Amino acid sequence: PGHVPERPEPRKRPGSHERRRARVGARPEPVLPVDGDDDPPKLPPAPGRRGGGARGRVQARCTPLRYPGGKAKVASRLVRELGATSCLVEPFGGSAAVSVRAILTGMADRAVIAERDDGLRTLWQVVASAPDAAFRALLEEVEGAQPSGDWWAAFLRRVHGDPSETLVAARALLAGRFRWGGIAGGGLRPDGHLADALRAGAMVQRLLAIRAQRHRLSIRDDAMEVIREFAPEVRAKFFVDPPYTIGTTQAGRRLYTHHEVDHRAVMDALARVRGRVLATYPDDSEVHRLAGEHGFQVQPLGIRDGHRRARQELLLVRGVGPP
Repeated sequence: PGHVPERPEPRKRPGSHERRRARVGARPEPVLPVDGDDDPPKLPPAPGRRGGGARGRVQARCTPLRYPGGKAKVASRLVRELGATSCLVEPFGGSAAVSVRAILTGMADRAVIAERDDGLRTLWQVVASAPDAAFRALLEEVEGAQPSGDWWAAFLRRVHGDPSETLVAARALLAGRFRWGGIAGGGLRPDGHLADALRAGAMVQRLLAIRAQRHRLSIRDDAMEVIREFAPEVRAKFFVDPPYTIGTTQAGRRLYTHHEVDHRAVMDALARVRGRVLATYPDDSEVHRLAGEHGFQVQPLGIRDGHRRARQELLLVRGVGPP
């Protein structure tokens, strides 16, 4: 019998995942650290307009603050819902998780953050506009923090009554790490939990990343003034996350020093905004009523609280969304 040549092995057609990797290359490593990474800080490249290649390289929780009611865990979704913008306005700043993520991913050319609390506003001012010496002093305070209740007590004694902007900012930042739930007036975490909660290296890297984009940040103190100022701007987009003190939901009264908000006045002002608006609220019948009166669409927003319990809030939407 004659020799029968072997048939060549059929060439495997690459799947969609392999084709995509060949087209765009391997996904770059994140610039910002995972919580607990204490490697020396590295600044991310400045993002260009409308992303500029920065997307996908920034950790989801970009804010250095732990703050009650903060939206760090859903910031990525909220930024996508807003879409790219030349100006993002956040009248109730708090941890400013949405503004920070939008700036660091290039989804916003500029962010205007209003915050009434003196400590938090001072922190954002030190990061955004203070001289380099004051900012370096803030980093030194963070790097020198020790995961110990005794260290925290000594720190509070040292900074008590000192109006230095660096110490005011450091106290506001560190309080969220030493107190349960990120509440400045909450109970002190036991020493066994502080090592995991402090994560000074991660805080430093996040502060450095935001500092590198400080020319994109503007810090204000009055929420209603900021809303009225930017309402006529068609290209400005708003993310609004006020204290939850409406209807039967009064959690904000125990969480925040400045919890008094006229929610109807806020809705009246937002109804005059020409650009896109996202607002987060508790799932309360009063919120549904006000949203209907002011022309907001209401969507469910799944979120987890500080105890990692799932709950539903509301996302109120006005204006044209991203394509």
